[in-house]
This record gives sequence, C-alpha cells and structure tokens, in this order.
Amino acid sequence: MERARSGFGAGNAGAKWSHLTGMENGEMNWLLEEPFLIVFVTVVAVAILLGALIQTGRPSALAAIVAVFALCGAALIVERVVVTDREAVVATLGQIARDLEQNNPSVVAAHIASTAPDLQQTTQSRLARVMIKEADVKGKPEVTIYSQGNVRFAEADLKGLVVGDDQKGFVQDFKYFRRFLVRFRHEDGAWKVYEYEEESPL
Repeated sequence: MERARSGFGAGNAGAKWSHLTGMENGEMNWLLEEPFLIVFVTVVAVAILLGALIQTGRPSALAAIVAVFALCGAALIVERVVVTDREAVVATLGQIARDLEQNNPSVVAAHIASTAPDLQQTTQSRLARVMIKEADVKGKPEVTIYSQGNVRFAEADLKGLVVGDDQKGFVQDFKYFRRFLVRFRHEDGAWKVYEYEEESPL
C-alpha cells in the first residue's frame, strides 16, 4: 500500500473528527468484545449473592445465583455469535497480513476500496517488486468506528512488521516496522482500505 500523506500528523484532524462523531454504541461493545469482563462481573455478583445466602439462608438468594449464571451463559453466547465492527476491522487487518505473505498483489489489492483506484494500482506495483516472507500486526490495534451519512468508516492505529526480499536481489531480509493509521470504509459487506499513513513507531 502507499503512503497516502506525508507523516502521521497529517491525519490528526480526521482522527479527532472521527472520535467526535463516533456512532457505534461503545457502551455495549464491552459486552460483545470482552468475555473476561462478563466472567469477572459474574464472579463478583455470585460472590455477593453467596454471602447473602450464607447470612440469610433465603431461597431467593439461591434463585438469584442461578439467574446470574443463566445471564452469564447467555451473554457469552451473544459474545461468540455477534461480531462487532471493531472485531471485523481487526480480523480484516489480520487477513491482509496473511494475504501479504501469499505474495499475490491482486489478492491484497482486493482489500482496497473502489473509491481508491490509485491506491489499488500503486499497491500492486509495489508488491510486485518484493517477496514478502512475514507480515504481522503487532499488539492490539486501536479501532474507532464512525459514520458519515449512511456509510460507516473506521480508523485503525497499529504497529506492523513486514519482512521480505527485493525481487531483484539487491536487498535480502529487509525488516519494515512502522506505525500505521489505516482508514477503512464499509462497502459490499466488507471493510476496505481507502487511505493510510505511516511513521516510525514510538
């Protein structure tokens, strides 16, 4: 992919705008994205109810414990079944990394939005000159989802590593480790890249 703008700071205004206009229900995302939080809340609630059961001996406390376990099970099922936009963007980044390792420029270019034909062309041209051995997203990307009209957009802030060779043999085992701000738009049921920026990682 290409360097859409010079320097990471060029996109700061867009990043700030996206945070201000975020349309995703962040308050509910923890339920759909963090199963450990569900389990933690369940353990705390059960511990409190067990204390109440021991102190009072009331059947209602036991019934409440059963209800908490039932709610926990239902929440975990929902978490496994429902894929949020953030999770879908992270999965797309992982798929792009795997496709880079296949060294098929047209497959990688398929991840680029139809609104960015220049980026598609540049991507295929640059990838044709290298042999990728490893492509990896380091750590957990920070993803922001927002909307403009009826179109959903996403920004992913991540660090990525690419290892490979120059096809002409001039450079072997190059390591390209950068911080990326990748911008997506949702089209045809998938998240597609339309722009990105990069800089040296902090």
